[in-house]
Amino acid sequence: MMIASKTRLLCAGLGAVLFAPAALADSVSYSFSNRTNNYLDLSSQFKLTVSDDGVGAGQVGLLFENFVGGASSSIANVYFEDGTVFGSFASMSDGGGVEFGHDAGAPHDPPGINDFVSTQSLSVNADNPKPENGVNPGEWLRVVFNLQTGIDFNGVISALANGLLKTNGDPGYNSQVPSLRVAFHAIGLPLGESDTYMSEGPQNIPLPAPLGLGIVGLAGMFVMVRKSRRSAAAPL
Repeated sequence: MMIASKTRLLCAGLGAVLFAPAALADSVSYSFSNRTNNYLDLSSQFKLTVSDDGVGAGQVGLLFENFVGGASSSIANVYFEDGTVFGSFASMSDGGGVEFGHDAGAPHDPPGINDFVSTQSLSVNADNPKPENGVNPGEWLRVVFNLQTGIDFNGVISALANGLLKTNGDPGYNSQVPSLRVAFHAIGLPLGESDTYMSEGPQNIPLPAPLGLGIVGLAGMFVMVRKSRRSAAAPL
């Protein structure tokens, strides 16, 4: 009887963990891959962080960073292939030394990527003179967008995942749901070269706290049930 009660408790606990609302991550970072390879691969020098921190309701921010310690480089143009994720451009900010504009002079499609169709109303580019006004090592640029109705932070993350499936030619890609891909053109590379980089998979997907704690709790409950069964089966 006691075993049955603890088994029911275990099932109830499992259901609570699986169906309880999970805490949502508010920041996910992404790496980039070199898609043109005119110069050495500098992927580790760049990072994209998608976050809903410090933005208004119905908005999301995309932070582009170029880290110190790598080769000379300047992010001069940023492109977004967006279906139904971003509604409109909202604002830009930077840490100094960066001058970007969002206007009719925005770039078309990223050089060297034939299957990337840029949403020109969202793209941004560095003001002249370039590469001085681009995102150089030690600098950053954050672009904030208004989201489409019905899209939230998790929707943006899901769209980026679907976009990666498209990039990789994965049969799991679904053209019927939102998809988002991000690319930038890096200029001012050594030997006068330039390269186009595209967003890759996430670097961090935090485990929601309730889920992590629930898994630990369930592990303990399994141990309790196993011990009870052993006690019941042991001879008196």
